[in-house]
Amino acid sequence: MQRLFICWQDDLVKHEFARSLLALIDHHRSLGVQCALAVRDRLRADQAVDFVVISKAAVLLEEEQGDSDYRRGRSSVYFKQVERWAGRFESIWGHGSDSAPFILQSYEATARPMLDAGTWNEDTVREAAARL
Repeated sequence: MQRLFICWQDDLVKHEFARSLLALIDHHRSLGVQCALAVRDRLRADQAVDFVVISKAAVLLEEEQGDSDYRRGRSSVYFKQVERWAGRFESIWGHGSDSAPFILQSYEATARPMLDAGTWNEDTVREAAARL
């Protein structure tokens, strides 16, 4: 299973956001999920859509996010054109040094040591995030 986290560059610089994001990634990894990161600022609008490809047989599409009370959100399941969604995911996931797993690895190389040592430096993280 693969999970792609899409985050705004400005959020990646924030101490509490980074701590929560990396804790969530650790949790997913503990469940055997391969995690990756994409920077929302660098994605087209059609790439920054919340969806889940289920065994290339169906797509769960979050068309409207619910509010804090989990009301009024709308999700749909589609059984046609699943390949299109799988292809979209794979194009964002990528390959090589600009792939989403590599982007996450690069972010973690900067963020984790600072979080662990309690030496968070937004300027350093901002520079690193700009290179992702």
